Amino acid sequence: MPELDDAFAAAGIPPGRSKPAVYDYQRRQGLHADALVAELDTAERRRRYIGEFYGHRMWCPPDAFGEDDLAYLTEPYGGADRLRASFADYEIVMGTRALSGPEMTDRPVRQPTLVLIGMDQVTLSDHVEAKCRIAFPDATGPFWVRDAGHFMPWEQPDMVNRSIRSYCGDLLAVSRLAL
Repeated sequence: MPELDDAFAAAGIPPGRSKPAVYDYQRRQGLHADALVAELDTAERRRRYIGEFYGHRMWCPPDAFGEDDLAYLTEPYGGADRLRASFADYEIVMGTRALSGPEMTDRPVRQPTLVLIGMDQVTLSDHVEAKCRIAFPDATGPFWVRDAGHFMPWEQPDMVNRSIRSYCGDLLAVSRLAL
């Protein structure tokens, strides 16, 4: 979501709440990434750390994923290099890593945008619908999706894929004609 605090305030949208303590990972990954990776010194520890985001870190509904799902979702993070690379976004947010290109979070998104939000999403701030009207003036949505949180493409893949096919149907038809 673009950071349009002045526009949100002008629309009467109050500032968001402070993030709860469960978001401590953002500071650790953004400010102390190397030390965190050093603490997570085995593939098992790295995968358990990532697995917590699908559990008590509240990124998805409780029990959204079984053990087999968690094994699949955490496998890429077993390697220290890949885990370390995954912290880059948090380093950018915390100002410890330079951007590789211009940041575009200071203006509304003018392209047509499909906005799907998991009803169990906890990483977004308050007043998300009002903010979407300002941040995405050409949006379709937001549509609230049941039984989904931060990992909607994994939690509700059929619904997400149908929504994208429907939203992008004209583009998909053109690409099929080109074949």
